[in-house]
Amino acid sequence: MAATVPVGGAVVHVCRAAGASVRTLQRSPVPTPGVDARVGDLTRPETLAAALDQVDVVIHLAGLLHVAQPPPSMLGEYQRINDEG
Repeated sequence: MAATVPVGGAVVHVCRAAGASVRTLQRSPVPTPGVDARVGDLTRPETLAAALDQVDVVIHLAGLLHVAQPPPSMLGEYQRINDEG
């Protein structure tokens, strides 16, 4: 059976294998050799400025997906994270 790799880790691996420089933005960064891991929150603009400096491409993998049909009370949080983030 193949090992399970989180989606973000798989994307980082593929980008690095293709020769790309990789920077991640995480609330709790996981140290990864060759990756510029930054601490921040995609919903807080003040943490994004430094993380996005000299970045050409963004791959947003921090979407909120835990509830298939979110109740109306959660729609604001889904929009803030998935759309605005």
